[in-house]
Amino acid sequence: MVCDQQLQLCWANAFALSTYPTLAMADGLETLLPANLLIALRQQAEEAPCQELQAPTMAGSTRLIFTPLEGGLYLLQFALPKRTEYAFPLEGGEKVISAFAHFFRAPLTSAFSALSVLSNNLADTEIPEENQILIQSTSQSCYKMLRASSNFTDYLRYLYGEMTPQLSRVTVCRTLENLCTALSIVGNQTGIPITYEIPNDPAIALCDADLLANALLQLVSNSLLYTREGNKIHISVRIRGDNMAITVADRGCGIPDDIQRDLFTPYFSHDPGGRPFSGLGLGLTLVKIIASIHGGTVALQSKEMEGTTVVFTIPLRDDDSYTFSDKQDAVDYLFNKFSPVYVQLSDSCRCPTP
Repeated sequence: MVCDQQLQLCWANAFALSTYPTLAMADGLETLLPANLLIALRQQAEEAPCQELQAPTMAGSTRLIFTPLEGGLYLLQFALPKRTEYAFPLEGGEKVISAFAHFFRAPLTSAFSALSVLSNNLADTEIPEENQILIQSTSQSCYKMLRASSNFTDYLRYLYGEMTPQLSRVTVCRTLENLCTALSIVGNQTGIPITYEIPNDPAIALCDADLLANALLQLVSNSLLYTREGNKIHISVRIRGDNMAITVADRGCGIPDDIQRDLFTPYFSHDPGGRPFSGLGLGLTLVKIIASIHGGTVALQSKEMEGTTVVFTIPLRDDDSYTFSDKQDAVDYLFNKFSPVYVQLSDSCRCPTP
């Protein structure tokens, strides 16, 4: 493989693309090897050209040779490790995803079913307040586990080249307005106002509406979680030519300058209170992936104790050979106990008891 000084992949042979499917995606090299690691490897390579280095990738641990070329380019040669060195087998991505979904989500299904039966049996019974709190707390924990499972499964699909967007013709402004209406209602219980400004525009985008909703929910979830007194969240949509820009701006804690470059790195998380982990660390990674596979971009600007603004774009392109699909309205989001609104906001908002 060959990359430039900005660590953008310029060329990869067929074997590399088949071994690491993420390389076919925009920023695939940075997904496989986080940018901070690539910079460190490049510095080492300049000091000792052609040195063999050990590099952890998202698919396991592998060896690579990182060699400076003429014209500011770099040659990356991966040494394929033995099968036993991989975190997951490189083939059979669907099998890995299915196995994870089965062994992680099947117990969650049983837990939700048990909670539902318990709640129904106690519906006409006066139970102590502490028991009600226990049931709600258990339910909330299940929603959080479901969120982590969903995010990790989505990331696995991307790693194995299985995240194929289900494209359809979507009136994006109306679809986003329905989602934002539900968001403002559910988020209101936190005491943090969520406002939105979406034009009444019939623009159509060829996109995966579920993935688009997921990206927006990930951003709002972060804005709700990393909060402070006086926080408020504003969602705005702007159409500029053949592109749509979706902005989520908050007045929360803000993000230190020295970690902003790592925010889109898989599994990176930062807790303002100093805890070692504040989450799974895949929310912003998924936002970047979703924008990328739609041909869009994502940018973040933040200042501590002032707030954070994230803008992601998608192109407005249409193709009448695809089916027309408008996704759920606000009522559907609110009445479905397992709607993505409840699942993705479970770290901050109270979820319904099944």
